[in-house]
Amino acid sequence: MSANPTPRYKGKRINLTVPLDLYEKVEKLAEEETRPVAQMFLRLAQEGFEARKEKDK
Repeated sequence: MSANPTPRYKGKRINLTVPLDLYEKVEKLAEEETRPVAQMFLRLAQEGFEARKEKDK
């Protein structure tokens, strides 16, 4: 049995088609923050959920 020194990420992978204008906006933000576009979409989704949670309080 070999030990895996790197823990596995426990997320889900999805395919998502977005409007081109949205993609381009997110791509621009990702370039400004030097992060991959997929990670920028994830960050924006997290921020959106946090904002919605605060709004619903």
